Amino acid sequence: MLSSCSSTENKDKQVPLVKIDTVKTLATVCEVSYPGIIKPEDNLSLAFKVNGQLMDVLDTEGTLIKKGTLIASIDAHDYEVQFTAAEAAWQQAEKEFARMTELHQAKTVSPNDYEKAEAAFKQVEARYQSTKDALSYTELHAPFDGYIQNVYHHRKEIVQAGTPIVGFISADRFEVEINIPVQYYKKQYKGAKLSVDGLPVEIRMKSVSRQANVNQLYKMRFVVPRSDASGHLTAGMSCNVILTYEEGQGHSTDIPVSAIRKMDGKSCVWKVEPDMKVREVPVSILKINHACATVSGLENNDRIVVTGINELTEGQAVEKMPSVADTNIGNML
Repeated sequence: MLSSCSSTENKDKQVPLVKIDTVKTLATVCEVSYPGIIKPEDNLSLAFKVNGQLMDVLDTEGTLIKKGTLIASIDAHDYEVQFTAAEAAWQQAEKEFARMTELHQAKTVSPNDYEKAEAAFKQVEARYQSTKDALSYTELHAPFDGYIQNVYHHRKEIVQAGTPIVGFISADRFEVEINIPVQYYKKQYKGAKLSVDGLPVEIRMKSVSRQANVNQLYKMRFVVPRSDASGHLTAGMSCNVILTYEEGQGHSTDIPVSAIRKMDGKSCVWKVEPDMKVREVPVSILKINHACATVSGLENNDRIVVTGINELTEGQAVEKMPSVADTNIGNML
C-alpha cells in the first residue's frame, strides 16, 4: 500500500512537457492617403543686384535651361568704366605699397608711415573689388537646371536692383505639400510615399507646421528625391500622398491558433516566465485564419505555450519539449 501511494504522488508532481514559442512582435501601422499637388522645390524670382537698362532677356518660357546659362543682362558700360579706373588705381597702389613694404623691412621708414600706406592700399583694393563685383552683377545666370516660368521685364526697360526679371523653377527637384487633421498629426509618423497614376515614389518629409491653420489642419511638406521613378513627374500634377503611422495601441504578433484559450469569454495565452512557471495573459485578436492569429497584448521575446494549454493552471511549472530532430520528417517519431 505504501508503494502505491508513493507512485501516485510522483505522478502528480510530474512537470508537463509543452511546446514553447518565442514571440516576435511587429509595430501595428496604418496608412492614410491625402491629395496633393507636385510643386518645384525651387521657385525663384531672379533679379539683378545693380541698376541699369535691360539689354537682353532670354524669353524662352518652358524650355530647359542648364545651370550657368545667361538669362538676362543690363548695359554694363558705366560699370566697365568704373572698373577700369579702379583697376588702374589698384595696380598703381599695389606697386607703391610693395616699395613701402621693402623700405619698412629695411627700417628706412617709420612704422606710422607704413601703417598709413597699408590703410590707403586696402581702401583702393576694396574699391577695386567693389567695382569688379558690380560689373559681374550686370549678368544674370541660371542658378540651377530649370525653366523660365514668367518674364516680367523686356529689353530696353530700366530696372532697379532687386526688381524681379524672370520667374525660374527647378527642372527635376520637386516637393509635395499636404494638410492633415489633428488626429493624425499626433500619431507617430513612420514614412510616406507618393502615388501618381498608380506609380509609387518614396518621398522624405521636409517640414511640418507646429500651428494649425483656420481649418485646424497642419501643413506637411515632402521632398521628392531624384530617381528613375520620379522622372515622369512635372510641376502642377495632382497626386496622392500615402502616410504610414504607427498605432499607439501597442504591437501585434502572429501566433499559432493552438496557443489561444478562452476564459470567461476572453482570449488568453499562457506566458512562460523565466522560472518556467506559466502565467495567464489576455490578448486581443486582430485577425485570424485556420492556423494563425494576429494578436496584440504581448511583448517582443515573450515565450508562450502553444500545445497542451488546456491542462495547465496558473503558476504551474512546465518543461520545454525538446526540438524535433531534422531527420524526424513529419514529426512521426
